[in-house]
Amino acid sequence: MGIRKMTIDKSYKDFIVTLKQKIAQVKNKTILSVNQTMIILYFEIDKEIVHKQESLGWGKSVVEQMAKDLQKEFGVKSGYSTQNLWYMRQFYMTYRENANLQQRVGEIPWGHNILIFSSSVNTQLSQALAKTLESCTTHKETDEN
Repeated sequence: MGIRKMTIDKSYKDFIVTLKQKIAQVKNKTILSVNQTMIILYFEIDKEIVHKQESLGWGKSVVEQMAKDLQKEFGVKSGYSTQNLWYMRQFYMTYRENANLQQRVGEIPWGHNILIFSSSVNTQLSQALAKTLESCTTHKETDEN
């Protein structure tokens, strides 16, 4: 028996288009989910760092040592550089008083969060962001019901 050549008709083409769309949707949802989980982790990491610094008197050098230890364990490209740990701390310090905003900024990629909270106008930007995300969340919940 020889290999039979498949003829590609419209139904197959439609099937492939639908299949590609489903794959892309799942990939996007997965990326967003991982992003949210990492942002929650970043927030928790620096919550602990700040707590240790305040309660045990740890200085700034602990962040550099942590970066070395974490990179040794998880790799240089793991996101645990000294600079990124400082960004995590700034992220925590910016949003720790606003639980509502903490949840919503998890929906934004980490790089965008860095731009927002490290901006010189971060208070105004954060407030505008909270309103925008509140609006988006409200519309999303309404659409789902």
